[in-house]
Amino acid sequence: MPFGVPARAWHAAAGEPGALAQTMDALGKVAETMTADGMSGTLQDLMKGRPTEVEFFNGNIAAEGKRAGVEALAHGAIAQMIREVERGQRRIDPGNLGLMKGN
Repeated sequence: MPFGVPARAWHAAAGEPGALAQTMDALGKVAETMTADGMSGTLQDLMKGRPTEVEFFNGNIAAEGKRAGVEALAHGAIAQMIREVERGQRRIDPGNLGLMKGN
């Protein structure tokens, strides 16, 4: 049960009453625990030269979306940028986010 929310609630689009509110509340509580100097697990992995899980999350969402005829451009772009960082073809830089415009 991620963040104390039943799995079915994460599928708020399925129309379950209150699911979206419950999910957003859980995400808000997690956000309240974050600090300004905190670092995501993905960034920690990249800085230590370890492979990330981005391919399994964003990469998979992009691939499955494409397979279903639904473009998930932002997920695909994020996965591609992380692949490039992992291969040493792109530097870790907040400016990379600017490349996401239009996706």
